[in-house]
Amino acid sequence: MGVVFDEARFDQAVRRALKALPNQVARVLRVSADGVVEETLRTWPVDTGNSASGWKAGITNAQQTSEDGVVEISITNDVNYAVYIEYGTARQQAGEHLQRALRRARRRAAQQLGQAVVTGWGAR
Repeated sequence: MGVVFDEARFDQAVRRALKALPNQVARVLRVSADGVVEETLRTWPVDTGNSASGWKAGITNAQQTSEDGVVEISITNDVNYAVYIEYGTARQQAGEHLQRALRRARRRAAQQLGQAVVTGWGAR
């Protein structure tokens, strides 16, 4: 007896994993977006709390409603001076609170998505 490759079973596993992936991606992105806001707030300077309360995270097309299956996250702060806290000015160094949180979130999301693919594939 040799090694046998069951192509039909393999194809079923691939289809099952790919079908589950969009929902897993949306879940990871939703959690990541919320985590970015939380992490940004941990280091965000607070005087009056106005700019800190301006952080919002959102996700669109989470259910694959767009034709191309794009899932978008947005992390915004509409307080007019938040941009100066994050990116700095000629006299103030950039805080980069959001940028640091985004870098960490990208690494975590990549690990979680990789795990989602492995789990969806059926590997243990």
